[in-house]
Amino acid sequence: MDHDRVAALLGAHALDAVDDDEAAAIEAHLPTCTRCRSELDAHREVAAHLAPSPAPVPDRLRASIAQATLHATGATRRPVSAQASGPGIPADTASLHDRFLADGFQRALVPRPIPDVDGWAIATAYEAAGDHLLVGGEFYDVLPSTDGSAVVLVGDVAGSGPAAALIALSIRIAVKAAARRHSNPASIMTEVDDTLASELADTLARVTVAVVRPDAQSVRVVQAGCPDPWLVAASRAALVETPDNQCFGMPWREPWRTTEIDVEPGATLLFYSNSLAEAWSDERGLADDAIAKLLRGSAVGSPCHELVLRLLEATNARMGCKADVIVAAVQRQPR
Repeated sequence: MDHDRVAALLGAHALDAVDDDEAAAIEAHLPTCTRCRSELDAHREVAAHLAPSPAPVPDRLRASIAQATLHATGATRRPVSAQASGPGIPADTASLHDRFLADGFQRALVPRPIPDVDGWAIATAYEAAGDHLLVGGEFYDVLPSTDGSAVVLVGDVAGSGPAAALIALSIRIAVKAAARRHSNPASIMTEVDDTLASELADTLARVTVAVVRPDAQSVRVVQAGCPDPWLVAASRAALVETPDNQCFGMPWREPWRTTEIDVEPGATLLFYSNSLAEAWSDERGLADDAIAKLLRGSAVGSPCHELVLRLLEATNARMGCKADVIVAAVQRQPR
């Protein structure tokens, strides 16, 4: 087991939440690495002083989230700011608890490597807020689906803290399971809504699910409370209006309405968190013109990862990284 893998598992090891083989590999590595020994000592010190969570966490979520976190701790990190890793140890035990949870949850919330989809490029970028918002309700993923498709997921849960992070991770798990059976975004949303009906009864979650199919000319999208996506092609950028769907957690149930968005070769479809839209809003509440100007200025045919990073960097410069920001892009490749 290499150093990076050991470092990623130290928090779980401090809680005795790794399997026997992983524990043995970690213990074998520790005598050769002062840095990992020090980090493990810090994790164990925090674990010994964990206070009850200041935010109520539904008991029914704990078992499934704990298991899912173990599966996700080996995730390869995407471009994530330094704020998302290795939080320092504060003085008060409530903050100790939140920060310890943050270290594990943020690793779990960072997706695994993006699956390949013939005819498409997919990129994501995530930047965490500063030390005062280490665990929140924002989430994203790119998941393999049936027939070689990929499911792009972006969303957020109302509120912050461990309870919001648990529900966000629960949604990711449910979408991952549904994506193994469906390549229709409305079917995925229906299954997730049914699976998590009781967990979402006391909160709201905004979600985008987009299905990218191999060699297709369009992307199928269901938006539930999230901002409309941007379509960037050549020197133009335009918002794509999508039907209004209810957020998860609403007391009524309606059929999920799907939008089929045509994407010409070389064009890019951008999805993003609500925090990004809010960052670009001015005193008149107008964000669209400013974002369109930025996107139109992007080089024609730029790889989608460059477009994603440009938007993320401009947003950070505008808002000073005061909230978690997520951007996901799918770009149809020229033939």
